[in-house]
Amino acid sequence: MDSIQIYAAAIGGILLLLLAQSMIRQLGYRIMFLSRLARFFAHITQRPWFFFLKHFVYSFILKRKTFIGPISRSEFIAQLIYWGGTATCNMFKVTTTSAAGTRAGQLAVVNLALLFFGRRFELLSDLLGIQSATYRRIHQTVGLMTCLQGSVHALLNIRRAISTSYELGSPKAEVDNTAGSSWYGSDFLHSSNESMLCVYYKTPFYLEHLCVGDALASLTGEKYFIVALRNVSASRIGCRAEILRSRDKSAAQIMILLNRPFKVRAGMSLHIWIPGLGIRSFFGSHSFPIAWWENDMQGRAKVISLLVKPKSGFTKRLLYSKPHQLRTFIEGPYGVPIDFLGYDRILMVATGIGIAAQLSYLKELVGMKDEKRSTRTLYVVWQVDDESNLDWVHQWMDQLLLMDRGVYMLKFGIYVPPSDNEAPTAWNSEHNRIWKIPGTINPEKIVGNWWSDNGKALITVLILQQFLQIKKFVTE
Repeated sequence: MDSIQIYAAAIGGILLLLLAQSMIRQLGYRIMFLSRLARFFAHITQRPWFFFLKHFVYSFILKRKTFIGPISRSEFIAQLIYWGGTATCNMFKVTTTSAAGTRAGQLAVVNLALLFFGRRFELLSDLLGIQSATYRRIHQTVGLMTCLQGSVHALLNIRRAISTSYELGSPKAEVDNTAGSSWYGSDFLHSSNESMLCVYYKTPFYLEHLCVGDALASLTGEKYFIVALRNVSASRIGCRAEILRSRDKSAAQIMILLNRPFKVRAGMSLHIWIPGLGIRSFFGSHSFPIAWWENDMQGRAKVISLLVKPKSGFTKRLLYSKPHQLRTFIEGPYGVPIDFLGYDRILMVATGIGIAAQLSYLKELVGMKDEKRSTRTLYVVWQVDDESNLDWVHQWMDQLLLMDRGVYMLKFGIYVPPSDNEAPTAWNSEHNRIWKIPGTINPEKIVGNWWSDNGKALITVLILQQFLQIKKFVTE
């Protein structure tokens, strides 16, 4: 087994391990024995895992800059291993320029195979059991590596072709020029099948490596088949969506009556395609977090609600569309569920429209019937731009408070713009479970007070800026 085979086997092995743990996790939700075994394993590894989170995952080497970042210690180590291992493979037992060019082409093929399945980041991240943002960073890194290796392969082959004593029309020169030019450009797969065959002929192990890709492709095809089932039934094609606008038109709720009910978990998102909004909406789908859902008697969602704040393009057309039902096609849901059962205290922080994704966690938490339900504390901190933003979610807040009646573990702290009254006031709820607080969120004060109590705690932060980021901090 040469270095390329070891490199390909390592990448394929990592993919298979991720796929295996994802399948075991999914089975754990359905098989009680596996679920208890997973919780026991999580309990005995709790302290090492907390150490890893504190010192590697949430400890950053580089803060967010304009074009890069943030980069945590764990990501830096992973990138160092990946780039260092690839560079070692580039140079291992390579003594000539020709061999270096061939090796770079082989490495480009290995990495290129990983990019074939990246049309939907959420789809692959769900299959592998990782967060979508993590898979996106992996995809970007592998894409950069593929471009670099392809460029090195092309340049070295061009250099060899120029320096060779063969005439330009000879068979060897034609192969060299084809191989060199094929790696340099985005249309490689469509324009240079002969070059790929040459590379695979020299390194037949890639056929085995791509078996991993074939497995992922078959799973992807299966997932797309399920997506087709979501939208097609004997009675109709597509789902029905109704657009409910807030009074000040600062947000809109998309209420989707599903064609076929399915299971929904907190933190999941949905891709929607509404061709009736115009020609531009006909060609693309858009992803939104699931804010709320209503279940049928079998515990499957029959109605799903999305909360959208208009900016431009699709969301703006959505807000100002005519008030009628629209045929909607959905894809998903996507998202890796989070197990909240082990936590005694949960703090959720959101600003603006970011509350949409937190609502699904609130619905799932309040509806849990576990042994910690009577002692669990759940506090939601939400900062709004205007008090009218409360209209976005008031009906769901009422349902949450009704679900929580008798337990009273849920409390809201809503930060509103300052007014003449600077003191916090209880607002429209029994047992003072909703407080309106003038001003902005003070993260240091809130988190400091939260950590001062005993018990296992979780903080989720969901702030909508350029991207939606969720950071979790776990302590005892």
